[in-house]
Formats: sequence, structure tokens, C-alpha cells
Amino acid sequence: MSACRTKREPDEHTASSVILKSASASQGTLTTNGNPSCSFPTVATGGSVTVILTVTPQSTGTITNKASLGSGYSDPAPANNNASITTTVIPLPILSVGLLSANVVRLSWPVQLTTLS
Repeated sequence: MSACRTKREPDEHTASSVILKSASASQGTLTTNGNPSCSFPTVATGGSVTVILTVTPQSTGTITNKASLGSGYSDPAPANNNASITTTVIPLPILSVGLLSANVVRLSWPVQLTTLS
């Protein structure tokens, strides 16, 4: 049996800075009380399991998601049992709407939005 733990570690924020919206695993069982935890049947050498966590950030800043994997069996390559990814949450853009005359509306937004694709 293999198991994984994921841990959200927001930098300069509490764990409440994200809300878990959904979680799924391609096999095994997934528990979402607190930090998500999952348990898989034996994964073959070279095999994989996909775990998807969807969260909604509650504040701007940097959020680091860490995952680790363990097993009751000897692992010849334990260095690859941990991974992390950092996401930077930026503030929502400000959109301004103004009425210039009876039939003319002006929309304005920060110049940074003009380069989005």
C-alpha cells in the first residue's frame, strides 16, 4: 500500500488563505479533512497516480503546495518522494465603468491587462 500527504503552506498566510473546492485521485481513496491525504493500492514500478486539488485563494501572496509519498516497502530512490509547487496569487484587476453621455460608456482598466492573451 502506498500513501501520500499534501500540505498547503501559505507563506505569510494561514492555511485558511485557501478553500478546498474539489479533490480527486485517479485511484485509491482520498480524504479531505484538514490537509488532504490519500491511500493507493500498490503502484507498479514506473506507474503513476494523479491527485488533483482545486482551491480558491482567499488573499493575495505566495502559496506553496507540498506533496510527499511514502510506503511500507524499501524505496531505492527516496529522494523523489517529495514535490512542491509555488503559486503567486495576484489581486483581481480593477475595472472602471463610467457614463460619459446618454449613449457613451467608458470602460477603463490597468494597462497590464492589455497584454493578457
